[in-house]
Amino acid sequence: MSRYILSCCSTADMDESFYKERDVHYICFSFLMDNILYKDDLGKSMSLDEFYKRMADGATPTTSQVNAEEFVEYFEEFLKEGKDILHISLSSGISGVFNSANIAKQQLSEKYPDRKIIGIFLPNTYSRTEALFDDFVKSLKLFDKAYVMDISCDRERREDYPNINSQKLVD
Repeated sequence: MSRYILSCCSTADMDESFYKERDVHYICFSFLMDNILYKDDLGKSMSLDEFYKRMADGATPTTSQVNAEEFVEYFEEFLKEGKDILHISLSSGISGVFNSANIAKQQLSEKYPDRKIIGIFLPNTYSRTEALFDDFVKSLKLFDKAYVMDISCDRERREDYPNINSQKLVD
C-alpha cells in the first residue's frame, strides 16, 4: 500500500477513467447554472452533453472554488489513513483554490503532525507573479514542501520581466 496519494481538483478536466487508471484522487469545484448549484463531478450531476447544450442555449455557468473547510474534510480522509498528500492545484493567478488548500493544510498540521501535504504551484503570468510575489512566497511556505513549475504565459514576454522567475519564489 502506498504511503501517499496523488490529488488534484476536478478542474484538471480529465474523464473519470483517467483518474481511476492512475489512482489519482480529486476534489470537486462547484458551478452554478440556471440558479442550481452542481458539483463539477466529471459529468455525474449533469452530463457533459447537457452542460454544453445548456450553454449553447444561453445558460451562463459560474464556478465556485473549493473552500478551506471542504479541503479539510477531503484531506483528512487520507491523513487518517496515515497517508501523505501530493496535491496539484490551479494557479493562484486564476483561482484562490491554492490558498484554500494552504489554509486546510495549516488547520490539519497540528492534528496530523507526522503527515505531509505537498503542493505543486504553477504561476501563470510574469506580471501577476511580480505583483503578488511576497504573497506567493508566504503561501508556498505553508506547505510541508512545495514544487513550483516554470511560469508559462503566452501573452507576456519573459524578457520584459528579467527579475521574475519561478526559482526566486523558492529561494
